[in-house]
Amino acid sequence: MNQSHLKHRRFLLLAIAFAVFSSLAILAVLFAVKYDTKWASIPISLAFWLGLIAEQIFLWKANAELKKLLPSTPHHHEPKIGLIAPFATREGMIADIVFAVSFVILLILVISGVGREVLQYILLFFMVLSFQMHCFLNGKNFWYSHYLSRGEKNHG
Repeated sequence: MNQSHLKHRRFLLLAIAFAVFSSLAILAVLFAVKYDTKWASIPISLAFWLGLIAEQIFLWKANAELKKLLPSTPHHHEPKIGLIAPFATREGMIADIVFAVSFVILLILVISGVGREVLQYILLFFMVLSFQMHCFLNGKNFWYSHYLSRGEKNHG
């Protein structure tokens, strides 16, 4: 694995880690509401938004490293961006299914008014996280990262 490939992979993993971090802020809201700690709303909001911002910055960095790798990498087809490519990878398919199931259950619970305190926050967490993972795991950064790893294993 060359240096650009390692940097690309590191930036992609950091972007995913910050996506998880921002999604966990949704679960933190559950505890803040349950224990009536209104002071926690500002740090939780900051954690959510800073996580999203850091996620995007590291995704841009991963894209920059990917552009350095592409001229020297033979590829057979160009993958679509993750947002518009459902079920593009096996890992992405899992995220897509979790998103769909979470969305449907959350919609049913919101309409029926059930589970406001706990279940809806948990489902919202899964929905947001699985949507972020849908974008990552079905996208070109993930596709190329795995393609490059397989290429290195097969040729090196």
